[in-house]
Amino acid sequence: MLSYWLPDRVHQVHFTPEALHTLTAFQQVSNDPEAGGQLFARFCNGNAMVMKATSPKAADRRSKFGFRQNKTAAQAEILEEYENGLHFIGDWHSHPEPTPHPSGLDRASSRSVFKKSKKDIGAFLVVILGTSPFPSGIFVGMEDGDKLVELTPVTRQQHDSYLIT
Repeated sequence: MLSYWLPDRVHQVHFTPEALHTLTAFQQVSNDPEAGGQLFARFCNGNAMVMKATSPKAADRRSKFGFRQNKTAAQAEILEEYENGLHFIGDWHSHPEPTPHPSGLDRASSRSVFKKSKKDIGAFLVVILGTSPFPSGIFVGMEDGDKLVELTPVTRQQHDSYLIT
């Protein structure tokens, strides 16, 4: 399991093995095009558990340095997963670099999507996959409509003590 502190440093976002499996399957290697999808979670005591990361769809537009989701397919997926008890909490996509960082376009896009969306949460999760193994090969951030803040990984020791308290 991979976990990150939310900005309040009290709550966390956790990625299940199933979600991580999907993400690692789409890390770019060689000349693969960028990939992307959506993130769906359950909430418990202010913590988010990312249960599912979706795969790219045939209708998505993919290139070596770009990814654009098909909005119709994405919206249908949000409604379907909501019926299954999961909440849309953000998007993920890959970058062809070892340690990923959000581009200016990534920042503008996440801000725009957040502001236009109907939502029950105060921020969206933004995940960017690099080519290196996790955790150095993943950027995890929160977009609140004003800024995109990188989240801090929870260390094993912090995770264990968090579970005990």
